[in-house]
Amino acid sequence: MIHIFDGAMGTMFQQLGLLQPGACPEMLCVDHPEQVTKVHQRYVDAGSTIIESFTFGASALKLEHYGLSDRVVEINQAAVKAAKAVKVPEGGCVKIAGGMGPSGRFIKPLGDLDFEEAYDNYYQQAQALESAGADYILIETFIDIQEMRAALLAAKDATKLPVICQLSYSEDGRTVTGTDPQTAAITLDAMGADIIGINCSLGPEQLVPIVKIIPRTLPSLLVYSPMPVCLSWWKAKPSSLWGQRILAPGHQSWYRLVLPILVVVAVLPQSILQLLNLLWREWRSQNLRLCVVG
Repeated sequence: MIHIFDGAMGTMFQQLGLLQPGACPEMLCVDHPEQVTKVHQRYVDAGSTIIESFTFGASALKLEHYGLSDRVVEINQAAVKAAKAVKVPEGGCVKIAGGMGPSGRFIKPLGDLDFEEAYDNYYQQAQALESAGADYILIETFIDIQEMRAALLAAKDATKLPVICQLSYSEDGRTVTGTDPQTAAITLDAMGADIIGINCSLGPEQLVPIVKIIPRTLPSLLVYSPMPVCLSWWKAKPSSLWGQRILAPGHQSWYRLVLPILVVVAVLPQSILQLLNLLWREWRSQNLRLCVVG
């Protein structure tokens, strides 16, 4: 089974001139939901089967910066509604991933944020996303395993949805706060994450070796791969700011894969060629079995 995620949202709104300096980006979902739907629609038209709600910064702790912490439910529900308003191709199916990003603060002792406060922050957002009709909870771009733990616990307690957990890693193979992928995989797996992955920060050449560590760390992933592994990267060229994501649902027939992959989320031909070249090199090195999807 292959799912195709969408790409960046914020840069699309910047190109359209919809993001004003100092304004809360997520308020577009309330003030201009039709514009949010249009961007989602472009990704659906390009082949995306899972689109992420524009709620990366729609938790109470982030909305505090704009004096909007009392509008968490309204903003998250408006965002999911805007995503669900896309027109799905006949015979197709598009799912909604409710996005939750980091708070911008560190949990004690690294920072001043209490673990319980972080938990409450994500519990409220996850609950709002589920009530609006999201199909998944996507916790992404976290650099602190403690905040990820708080968000995952909250999402599991607040909803019955599958939860995707994605940390960001630096070139040294660790998060900013020092967590390596082995520790993250073991921790998140034990806590009930449905999908474990990596996103942002680096490109595919740097991230693929890191993401391979996840199935090697968890014995259950080595044969039947019951847990999908998710990889996302960011093309940081100002002229081409597009998010890309690879999602790999486990499948018994792929038992020889070191990294059970396949899902492209870029719509740029150059990006697709980059992915195919990467997969070819991996196949040639016998690290994975090449799967061609028509």
